[in-house]
Amino acid sequence: MASKFESLLKKNRYELTDLQNKSKSWFNAQVSKMRDVRTIQTNVVMRGDVQSKGNRILPGTLVMFQYDPKLKDVLPYYDVFPMVLPFRAVPGGFYGLNLHYLPYQLRARLLDRLLDLKTTKGLTENTRLKFSWQMLEGMSRFVPAKPCVKHYLYEHVVSPFKSIHPDDWGSAVMLPLERFVGMTPQEVWRESTRIIARG
Repeated sequence: MASKFESLLKKNRYELTDLQNKSKSWFNAQVSKMRDVRTIQTNVVMRGDVQSKGNRILPGTLVMFQYDPKLKDVLPYYDVFPMVLPFRAVPGGFYGLNLHYLPYQLRARLLDRLLDLKTTKGLTENTRLKFSWQMLEGMSRFVPAKPCVKHYLYEHVVSPFKSIHPDDWGSAVMLPLERFVGMTPQEVWRESTRIIARG
């Protein structure tokens, strides 16, 4: 039986637009007190063992936050509002997969494959994705993750983290929340597609 994420791949562009509109409505309901999607203010934080500005993040969950990169003056492009699956803590920050670097259908496909690595049978508040980059790098079905791997520094996170409930991941990945500087989303996605094609 096809998963709800696989079913996204069969949508035409008009259906995808409708789905994105529904996702926006979901998002607005979740963060109705926000003044702007780029500046999340929330008291919902992640619980775990990685500390950042009073909030805790836990690898294998999905978070959004505002980011001001340390090397923004030399980066050709970057996302100031990442949607990230953190997978490894490092001193001063963490590595994660920023799904915004993929076009919508590839986001859905990658998330669907990553859900094979979830720690619970269904999608609950305790669901985590358990993986390492070494695990993904060696498997061809995870090649779309390659352009998404990013290193984030806590001192450059400029908003609280917003944790997304696992049951809402499918809606969240369809949101057009990417805020790229240096390139348009379409240009970034073309570059990501080239990276994926190179394997």
